[in-house]
Amino acid sequence: IKPMDIHNYIEHRRNKDEVGASKIYQELSFIRMVYTTAKNWGVNIESPELHIARPKRKKASREDKLDRVIKKNEMIAFLNKMQEYRPLLHDFLTFLLYSGMRPSEAASLRWERLPVKKERDLTNKRWHVGYYDPARHGLSRIGTKTVPRFVPLHPVAEKIIEKIATTDQVKGEFIFVPDGRGDVQRPYHFFRQVFRRARRDTLLPDKTKLRANIDFYSFRHTARSRMAICGIQDSAAEIIIGHENDRMVGTYTHYTDDDLINEIKKLDYPWLDKA
Repeated sequence: IKPMDIHNYIEHRRNKDEVGASKIYQELSFIRMVYTTAKNWGVNIESPELHIARPKRKKASREDKLDRVIKKNEMIAFLNKMQEYRPLLHDFLTFLLYSGMRPSEAASLRWERLPVKKERDLTNKRWHVGYYDPARHGLSRIGTKTVPRFVPLHPVAEKIIEKIATTDQVKGEFIFVPDGRGDVQRPYHFFRQVFRRARRDTLLPDKTKLRANIDFYSFRHTARSRMAICGIQDSAAEIIIGHENDRMVGTYTHYTDDDLINEIKKLDYPWLDKA
């Protein structure tokens, strides 16, 4: 593979396939990883994508960011439809709203901690190993993109887990997804078909259809935005959702479990209580 091949590939993906810059970045990173691995194996060939300028990512505008947030009437209508179609998915989406977790993190939650060796093996593969930790009133060992973190449980999220435990909706080691039914990297795809069907069939009070660009990650964006509105400290919110990118904040700001639990309790969706 020569640099010109990479250039032609980028142009094809961007102009013919109409793929965005972020997706192309992922694909080029995969190519670099392949060549880096080959070099570790003794095949000393430089990655051809190193000599090609990567496409510029479009900086999201304020309007673009707001478009990722689910509006009040959309949230009520969609969750009501989801309750009608599949109560377990309704609980899963509500859980995302009250935890701010990535969909893959939440769908991979286990009832109990794995044995140390198995946990280590899965962590090395960058698979999720998070589990329900009632002793800490939260979720431990969450995340694969950063250092595993503790996520405090909002009372609503904790009630959802307790309800699933008592009703036995899911049988197996995972809380939300039956064993063997989820994709390894994106286990929430177990819900994808019914999610799309409910989104298609949801009508707002003015009889218009729900926006087609609402996806699983919209619930994470909505939760993070709502945390700011509800007065949760930014440093705490970033720890809860797993965005510890500010080195100074990570170095000088420390929260106990109780501190994080008190912060997450501020998260509120009063219109859901009335829905």
